[in-house]
Amino acid sequence: MSFDPREASANKKVFSQVTWRHIRAMEVEKKNNFEPISLTNELLARCNWTQKDGNQTFFHPKFQDYIVLQKTDKGYNTLLQQNATIGEAMNYLHQLQNRYYSLVFEELNVDMNNYKV
Repeated sequence: MSFDPREASANKKVFSQVTWRHIRAMEVEKKNNFEPISLTNELLARCNWTQKDGNQTFFHPKFQDYIVLQKTDKGYNTLLQQNATIGEAMNYLHQLQNRYYSLVFEELNVDMNNYKV
């Protein structure tokens, strides 16, 4: 069973025909074909996050010092003014992309050229 969400958004008739069976089939297909990309210091650099002074805190020019990422044993925490934690620790690129979008309503630029997953 094949379903293209782009087709659904362009054609309300197709979208109305989507059932939970379609959605479940897509979820199973995703689980079988894709693995999440682990978040690493190198990948953060490719997303324009910079590490200061060799510690485990990362800064993005969009946020300056207001919002930072801090590496912990559970993943990367998002800190507001380096005090309050926003959400749970992130371990995968898609989590960072979602968090970034929820904060600035823009897509995160990721340079994946020559990156080995």
